[in-house]
Amino acid sequence: MDRAMRNSTASRAWRVCLVAGLITVLCLFASPSFAAIYSWLDRGGTRYYTNDPDEVPVEHRAANKLEVYTWTGVDGKRQYTLTKAEVPPRFRREAGITMLYKWVDEKKVVHYAFDLDDVPPRWRNMATKETGEALISAKVDTPTKEELASASARPQAGAAQKQPAVNPFVEALQRAKDRSGAPGPGAATGKPQPANPFVEALKRAKERRQQAAQETQGQEEQPQGSSNPFLDAIRRTRDQ
Repeated sequence: MDRAMRNSTASRAWRVCLVAGLITVLCLFASPSFAAIYSWLDRGGTRYYTNDPDEVPVEHRAANKLEVYTWTGVDGKRQYTLTKAEVPPRFRREAGITMLYKWVDEKKVVHYAFDLDDVPPRWRNMATKETGEALISAKVDTPTKEELASASARPQAGAAQKQPAVNPFVEALQRAKDRSGAPGPGAATGKPQPANPFVEALKRAKERRQQAAQETQGQEEQPQGSSNPFLDAIRRTRDQ
C-alpha cells in the first residue's frame, strides 16, 4: 500500500513538471522576439531571416505581410515606400491608399490629410472622408508636430470668448444712474447732462431782474435837458 502511494505521488509530480515545462515553452514562443520570423532572398539567392521587421528590405515587406506602399511607375519599374506622402497622387489607389481626410479652415482654404491624426485637433470633428477624384488629384498637407501643437493651442472656430464676471450690484447701480441722468462709471466728463427745468427758470428770473436794475440805473444817470428861458426869467426877477 505504501508503495502504491509513493507511485501515485511521483506520478503527480511528473505531471506537474510536464505542465510547467509546456507553459514555459509557450510563454517563450509567445514573446515579441519569437512572434514572427521574416525571410527573403536576395538577388544572389541567399536567404535571410530576422525577427525585426525594420530589417526587412522594402521590396520584400509585402511578401512578409508588412506595411509598405508599392506601385508600378511610368517607366514600368516597381516602386516602394514606407510613407503615404511619397506616393504620387495618380498611384495612390494602386498603392493601397483609399481615403483622404478633408477640412476647411477659417479662411475657407481646403486641406487634405492621409490620416485623422494629421488633421489639426480643432478641425478633426469637421473633417470628412474623401474617396473620389480628390484622392488622386488633391495635394495633401503633411504638418509637423510643432504645427499640430500650435494649431491645438489656438481657440477653435466659433468658440465663445469668455466674458468677465459682472457684479449685479454694480450693474443695477449703473442702470439707476442712467435713468437719473447722472454720469456713470467711465462716462466722458465733457458730455452735456440733461438740464433741470427748475434751475433754468431761476436763472432766467435772475437775468430779468439784473436787466431791469440796469435799465433803472441808466435812467437815473441820464442828464437833464435844457431849462425853459421864460421860466428862468421869472425865477431871476423873483430872486431880485
